[in-house]
Amino acid sequence: MKSNIGLTIALVLTLSGLPSLSAKSLPAAPERPGSGLYAFSERTPSYWRMTRGNRLYSIGRHYSAIHFYERAAYYADKFGQYNVGAMYLRGEGADFDPVQGWA
Repeated sequence: MKSNIGLTIALVLTLSGLPSLSAKSLPAAPERPGSGLYAFSERTPSYWRMTRGNRLYSIGRHYSAIHFYERAAYYADKFGQYNVGAMYLRGEGADFDPVQGWA
């Protein structure tokens, strides 16, 4: 029955004049240098710290998570900087400090 639904949809698209969306009709993405290797974030010094901070935050260990976010922020990781500020504003892992959170 599933194959009949697929054929029906293909038939409707063909009769309506809409172009079908198949992998063959989509243009290929241009190859970037190094795209077959690792993502850029995996080669930065803050990658491990952000990953560790995210794991700790997800299990509720906020005091430990803010330490790793602060280390990632030291390496100018923008998400690490945001997470540190948000945790100060919420009072998670540190005392509530709006001045430190907005800085």
